Amino acid sequence: MLKLLDEFPYPILITVAVLMFLLPFIPMPHAIEKLLMLKNGTLT
Repeated sequence: MLKLLDEFPYPILITVAVLMFLLPFIPMPHAIEKLLMLKNGTLT
């Protein structure tokens, strides 16, 4: 399994990682929503 990952170019892996971080796109990305909640002090 790890050898399969070694064959992929880094730009593709980075793009997939960023897309996974930002899912779901609608209504708001989960990570962005949590960062805003942390900034506003409403994260529990």
